[in-house]
Amino acid sequence: MFRAYCKLHLVGHCLLIFIFVSIAVAAKQNLSELPPIKNDYYPIQSSRAGELGDWGQAKYCNENSYIFAAKIMVEASTGGGKYDDDTSLNQITFVCKNPKKNSMNSFKVGLGNFGKYDSGRWKDAKCQDGYYAYGFRLGMEGNAEDYVAATSIRLLCREFSSWNDPRSTSDAIGEFHNEWLGSRTCMYDHLLAGAVARSQDEQGDGDDSALNDIVMICRVE
Repeated sequence: MFRAYCKLHLVGHCLLIFIFVSIAVAAKQNLSELPPIKNDYYPIQSSRAGELGDWGQAKYCNENSYIFAAKIMVEASTGGGKYDDDTSLNQITFVCKNPKKNSMNSFKVGLGNFGKYDSGRWKDAKCQDGYYAYGFRLGMEGNAEDYVAATSIRLLCREFSSWNDPRSTSDAIGEFHNEWLGSRTCMYDHLLAGAVARSQDEQGDGDDSALNDIVMICRVE
């Protein structure tokens, strides 16, 4: 596929694609704990995300569909007292669309032990019409006394089959949002089409943090 692409494009453009491929392969090699990823898909991950809990199974959009929206399941603040235990982001539902058929489907990642979906309070992230997610940023809190871990997700959006500007972003922000981690994007002519979540299960009397990390999965358009 890469060789065929190079025959049709400028050498400099191909070199850029090759660099992106090399980075993606290196990233995949550093994610040895992940479950298997489908052929023709590859993962991208934020740096400095939470490290507690276990990776779930990789989930995907239906064939020829790509992510354009995200809904978040959030535990609201438990009050801020000495013995309160907050978790914020617990689960994400990614909504996908087939650009040619305009049909939609969705999948969920994260255990979802605490909180609820409430689009009125926790705004959904949604790309504008005709745009799809080509990258993301993960939001974190990170209080040492009551570790919350992931709080929010930002979708980086662009028009389908176009790598040109304008581009846009859309945020779904949960409780205790503090900072955005670095942006991670798919290679040229690829879009987000799946995800894997790292979640900590209920800890009983210990400190719960719920969803700690998200790895997004890219696929060619």
